[in-house]
Amino acid sequence: MVVALTVPTLAVAAVSPAQAATNTVIKVTPASGLQSATTQGVEGDAPTGFGTGSIRAAATTAGAKSEFSFSAVQLFGRDEVTMDEIASISYRTKMGTAHSGANPQDWSLVLYTEPYAGDLSTATWYGDRYGAEPYFSANLDDPADMWNTWSTDGATNTLRFYESTAGAPGATFGAYDDPHWDAFKDGSSLGSTSERGTREFSGITVSTGSGWANGFQGQLDGLVITLTDGSTATVNFEPDGAACTTTCYVDAANGNDANGGASADDAKKTIQAAVDAVQEGGTVHVAAGTYTAGASITKPLTLDGAGSGSTVIQGSNSGKGLRIGNVSDVEVSDLTVRDFEDGVYVGPAPVSGISLTDVASLSNQRHGVMVEAFDAAGVSLTRVDSSENGTPGSGGRGLWVINGEKTGISVLDGTFNSNALVGIDISDGSVTGLRITGNEVRGNGDAGISVFGVQGPGENQVSGNTLDNNGRYGIEVKNATGNGATTGGGSVVVSDNMVSRTTAATDLRDHAGISVIRRGPQPQTADQPSGVVVTGNDVSGFRSNATGSTGEGFGIVVEGTGHVVDHNTVDNNDVGIQVQAGNTANVQGTPYFDRGDAHTSSALVNRNGITANTVGLRNVGDQTTDATCNWWGSADGPGGEVPGATTDPWLRSANLDGPCGAVPPTIDVTTQPRVNEGSSAWFTIRLSERPTEPVTVRYSTEDGTATTSWSAIGGADYTARSGSVTFRPNGPLSRTVTVPTRNDSADESDETFELRLSDAQGGELGTAVAEKTITDNDGAPRITIGDVSVAEGNPSNNSITTDMRFTVRLSAVSAKDVSASWSTRNGTAVGGTSGGDFVSASGTVTIPAGSRQATLVVTIRKDRQRERNEELGVQLSSLVNARAGDLFARGTIRNDD
Repeated sequence: MVVALTVPTLAVAAVSPAQAATNTVIKVTPASGLQSATTQGVEGDAPTGFGTGSIRAAATTAGAKSEFSFSAVQLFGRDEVTMDEIASISYRTKMGTAHSGANPQDWSLVLYTEPYAGDLSTATWYGDRYGAEPYFSANLDDPADMWNTWSTDGATNTLRFYESTAGAPGATFGAYDDPHWDAFKDGSSLGSTSERGTREFSGITVSTGSGWANGFQGQLDGLVITLTDGSTATVNFEPDGAACTTTCYVDAANGNDANGGASADDAKKTIQAAVDAVQEGGTVHVAAGTYTAGASITKPLTLDGAGSGSTVIQGSNSGKGLRIGNVSDVEVSDLTVRDFEDGVYVGPAPVSGISLTDVASLSNQRHGVMVEAFDAAGVSLTRVDSSENGTPGSGGRGLWVINGEKTGISVLDGTFNSNALVGIDISDGSVTGLRITGNEVRGNGDAGISVFGVQGPGENQVSGNTLDNNGRYGIEVKNATGNGATTGGGSVVVSDNMVSRTTAATDLRDHAGISVIRRGPQPQTADQPSGVVVTGNDVSGFRSNATGSTGEGFGIVVEGTGHVVDHNTVDNNDVGIQVQAGNTANVQGTPYFDRGDAHTSSALVNRNGITANTVGLRNVGDQTTDATCNWWGSADGPGGEVPGATTDPWLRSANLDGPCGAVPPTIDVTTQPRVNEGSSAWFTIRLSERPTEPVTVRYSTEDGTATTSWSAIGGADYTARSGSVTFRPNGPLSRTVTVPTRNDSADESDETFELRLSDAQGGELGTAVAEKTITDNDGAPRITIGDVSVAEGNPSNNSITTDMRFTVRLSAVSAKDVSASWSTRNGTAVGGTSGGDFVSASGTVTIPAGSRQATLVVTIRKDRQRERNEELGVQLSSLVNARAGDLFARGTIRNDD
């Protein structure tokens, strides 16, 4: 293990005895000492094996001395170490002079024991004190300006030990005849008969003498203590690291706030120390680990951890984990803040350019993330988990952005679950350019998402979130001013959210999945809500709690003017959709949704799926609501009139983009499956019923796509056609499209093509594709092989064979590959594989589609014998895609000897 010390102390906590040997490496810098001002770092000068630098004494006042202390726990991880267990001690020093002439100046050792019964020490914190001075060592060999090793077991510079216990009779400060370490341990403590080796080791100090330290500049490095069980503690003295500027590192386990912080090996210990040290615009890297204090950030910087599961800022239920105030351009990422009063607090002065990415803020007493800046611009939370914040009655939120004018607020892909009051709350003042998208918001005490004062000129979206089992509201939009558009500047859109309640309501009052309402206006907001688009949401399960309930469960509630409610699926609620005006806020037990109090209302409620609700649509107030073209779960509509609303015509199917009103006719195309090559193909386009208005549909032929047959090609196998047909209310219900096919003489496979319907107007496409197969009417061609003759020839060095080529012909071109097997036959000429007049052979000859002939070759052997002409035969068999013609050919070998 590596330890970087802040201020070593000999007061230690009890640790169980080590069960195995340990190897401890402690890095010490000048800032690590008890009197850090009295040492300096030395760059580039160290004994072999002990880093790249060392330290030197640097006392500048009388009586001051340089001193470093280490406890048994720091050295070995336990405090039950006896003096007998210390097998050896060594350390290294370097001075400008040797120890000649009884020169005492050098770094010396002091060992302390734990207090024990009967000890003589006048100091209460130790029992015995043992020392060793380099200039008393045996076999001195200490050249000036060289690194010299002082040890308990070396052949030279062997340390001698004395007891200097304060108050003990006989205590000394060393002599040239003092015993070596082993003999010293075997001796008895002053005033005792017990051996020193039995004493419990408390700690060790390396220091200069106070009487002569002023002006002494000797160097120190490489303290090594070894136990009899093989455990080793090494103290490496190094200069302070460079001070961090643009990049600072923090490490809770191995860091030291006195370190420079410019590298991971020289990290600071606390986040605040690194934040204070880094320049504006710099970066603070926080290593994995648990940090018991957060930080206050008042300059532009980037603060990143090792991951939200690795870097944890752990509080004790008070204070702020991270405080960001009166600053711009702060980025925080990849860490967890938990168990503070507020996890992340931004404010109370104006801020801009604040981003939290992959940050978790959990189990804080009030809020996970609070932005109380009064004016905030460009605040973004991406993949933030702010859950389980707030104790009962604390009003705790996962995210609370409050007060003033807010612009460019984005909350993306986060998790805001089980907070005491609200998951995401944008409240008080105004907000524009708001994006709350892709978040999981579940189980919050009152509202999942609450937005107040959203307006132009920016585009505003609350979309794609999943909300489940939040206390009273899924999504609450208060005092919004939109323009009725679905995108662009000035729009306010609540879209594509999944809002549900799957457990019984916990609030006896009215509660809702999505509510667009008026609450007490503020100077930055309009008096009445307007122009909000609620589209594409799925809202279900909002039912009253039967026992003691004073309210109802609403799917969607809107009040105010110019709202659009469309393409939502509203299912299994007490009231599916409510449009209201003129309510007195917070009065229970009325048809109104109790929380809002807008004066007037107007809304378009179209193309929604409103199913399985106790009341599908309720219109409360003096307004008349256009509620046409909705799906009510049945082609018969809502099942009665809705007071103050127009519901006819309605959708006849669950397709929210389907025809509204009477069911349109279906358009189908049919045909007989086959047509003979050269004949015309007939396709029938037919309506299912007589239309009440003209119906038009386009058609076009397309080459076939069937995988079990060949594709016909337009222009080659048939005449391509396209166009449109129109059916009129008093006209025929079917129309015919004729497609001529072309006759040819090629033998070919049956081929397919299609007639496709598209772009139906006034009707719906049914069967939109009809396939036709063209049946080939051409027989397979005949295949023949012709006779051939060839001169035998005389053998030479260059050639001992000649080729006899047979031509295989078709009676007509085929669109298919034609093949036949062939083999040679003996006649007067005799074949063989290694001798004879020709080489016996067999194989397959193929005539590709579109060709009329192919050639096969028989090899003739040359000789010099005078003989008659000789004949051989070639026989065709196993015909594919051909009929038999002349299947035998004679080959004549003409003698030319």
